[in-house]
Amino acid sequence: IAYSSISHMGVIILGVFALNVEGISGAVYLMIGHGVVSGALFMSVGVLYDRRKTKMIKEFGGLAHNMPVFVFVYAVVLMASIGLPLTIGFVGQF
Repeated sequence: IAYSSISHMGVIILGVFALNVEGISGAVYLMIGHGVVSGALFMSVGVLYDRRKTKMIKEFGGLAHNMPVFVFVYAVVLMASIGLPLTIGFVGQF
């Protein structure tokens, strides 16, 4: 999540330094989208840690069977983070 934040900030800087309306408005959309998406991703990681009390990935096997709605929401938010079309991340990154 932290590495994607650094990447998003680089794209925002590129948009601002383009010095045109499209670049600046794209940077603003990406800042809003990044705030929503990164907050949701960090909250999801916090929920997982709160429930399992561990950060070891091997302990999370079968998570989709135990928490199917959580996994679906996490997958949608993750796709928004990488800029999948029809998500908030796509508008700013486009």
